Amino acid sequence: MQFWLIAMACGGFQVLQAMTNGAAARAGIGAIWVGAMSATVSALTLVLVAIAIYRLPLPAANLLEAHGLKAVAGGMMGAFILAGLTFVAPKLGPSQTFILYFFVIATLSALIDGFGLLGTEAKPLAARQLVGVLLAGFGLLLARS
Repeated sequence: MQFWLIAMACGGFQVLQAMTNGAAARAGIGAIWVGAMSATVSALTLVLVAIAIYRLPLPAANLLEAHGLKAVAGGMMGAFILAGLTFVAPKLGPSQTFILYFFVIATLSALIDGFGLLGTEAKPLAARQLVGVLLAGFGLLLARS
């Protein structure tokens, strides 16, 4: 239940972040600069939490050398998501933006699960999972009309 609540909070914050960032971009700051400011605040918040609250040590240098590019790739994708949603959400509105966003997440997640991509264990997809992806696509069609 705790994980569901955290995931639900993240979904809510994702919508609120996109819409507040979009409002700042529309005010003239621009989506890229708003995304950069938002990502900077996010990074500083994580560093502060890691150091002050959890007292986490820095990662070992050998781990950073071996796996650091994964974090770089994730950061680049995060930057695209942040700036992209900042730009798109005010134009499409939160409903269309996030139903489309969810549809792509659901579809790609099902493919990753089903084929065991990106180092995950392949898990045969159940019919209910496929129905869920189809319902998300149907929801997208309804939101567009």
